[in-house]
Amino acid sequence: MERSEGCLVDIVLGTECGGSDSFSGLSANPSLGAASDIVVGHGGKVVLAETTELIGAEHILAERAINAEVKNKF
Repeated sequence: MERSEGCLVDIVLGTECGGSDSFSGLSANPSLGAASDIVVGHGGKVVLAETTELIGAEHILAERAINAEVKNKF
């Protein structure tokens, strides 16, 4: 495989819960969130594989929606 230049706009980052442990909430989840913000901030996309991971955070994610229509659908 040969390396080539690309942009974050070309990225579709798929996320998956690897199982809950005592460290995921302290390190992995915040780190993945920060990386997701960077990818989306540059036009890329992030897919959250487990919607159960959203329970309790719906209002936070709705406030980050791109527009009112998406916020209401969310």
